[in-house]
Amino acid sequence: MKKILLTITIIFLILFLSFRLVVFDFDFYKKEFEKHNIYDKLGRENVDNLSSGLITYLEGKSELKNKIFSNKESLHLIDVKNLIKKSFSLFYVVFAAFILLLMYSLYKKDKKTGNVFIFGGILTLLLILVIFLLAKISFDYLFTQFHYLSFDNELWLLNEKDILINLFPIGIFYDFLMRIILNNCFFAFGSIVFGIFLNKVLSIK
Repeated sequence: MKKILLTITIIFLILFLSFRLVVFDFDFYKKEFEKHNIYDKLGRENVDNLSSGLITYLEGKSELKNKIFSNKESLHLIDVKNLIKKSFSLFYVVFAAFILLLMYSLYKKDKKTGNVFIFGGILTLLLILVIFLLAKISFDYLFTQFHYLSFDNELWLLNEKDILINLFPIGIFYDFLMRIILNNCFFAFGSIVFGIFLNKVLSIK
């Protein structure tokens, strides 16, 4: 049971770290704005100011000062900020559980502790493969279902004229997911390699 829990924590940590590396990456968004011609439509300085302000707001480092957003958009951004905040809180809990479970496993001198990293990496790759295939089949459906699961209201159903829709078209969210998937693959393979290495080290002792 403890190995199962440890494996689950590894999967969650990989998923969260992959998300964390992208969500506040301003350079990623600037490349996306270039790719999707957002700079041409809204102006480079305007876009950079709006997006940087949103990132610091979602990070909890500032308030939403720009009055350009509609009331519905502002309320949705509050929901997004709260969702990110809850995910961070959950991360700290899971990380603490991971450390405790790993320390217990090493304390018990389990020479197969590395297996949880191997299985965690493999299961993460399988999960990411499913998400990747769903995104390729119908990203719109996946995107919609994510919102229905994540929010208990329909504030996310914005108008085509709203700033958020024009600043972050669905193509950016698709690329966002693909970057997360790529990060997940990197961490998952790293987990597998580390697990193999850990098993070898523990088998020597």
